[in-house]
Amino acid sequence: MLVLTVLSAFLASAVALQASETEFLGNTTHGLNGPRKIGKRCTGQISSLADVDAAQQCTTIVIGGFTVPAGQTFTLTPPDGASISLTGALTVNGLRIKTDATATGSTVSNVVYSNNKLSGITGYGVLIDQSYPSTLGTPGTGVIINGVTFSGTNTIAVGSSAKRVEVNCGSTSSCTG
Repeated sequence: MLVLTVLSAFLASAVALQASETEFLGNTTHGLNGPRKIGKRCTGQISSLADVDAAQQCTTIVIGGFTVPAGQTFTLTPPDGASISLTGALTVNGLRIKTDATATGSTVSNVVYSNNKLSGITGYGVLIDQSYPSTLGTPGTGVIINGVTFSGTNTIAVGSSAKRVEVNCGSTSSCTG
């Protein structure tokens, strides 16, 4: 099971971003052998915070461009194997999976990035990092990341000072692709 958290903080300012700061956090409540969430065969469209509850029941989730109010977040707990597409404007970071460096007994698995088109990224185009709350700090190994797939056409254009791809895993067994 994976948890997707969308944040709207931009350099600690009160600026609202459009569906920005996407990250996958290891689910610390279900663990490796926890119950699996089975989804409905539907497409959940997220165009506002009000759409989140209904969309996370579907096996396909499309997050469109909308403004997440400054200081607000939303969390998705999609079904196992869900496909999540981002179609809105992102500015700081593109596609991210971040897990808590101190968490144990958890997993992020079967994440599929499909047909995403991102531009103007100033931080990281793709970031897989096991050192949350730091970025590219000392990674933990208690959250297993596996089954991450990029399918279709994923176009990620980054600015000249941004990093295209960064992977920061605690070990090869805790981060297997």
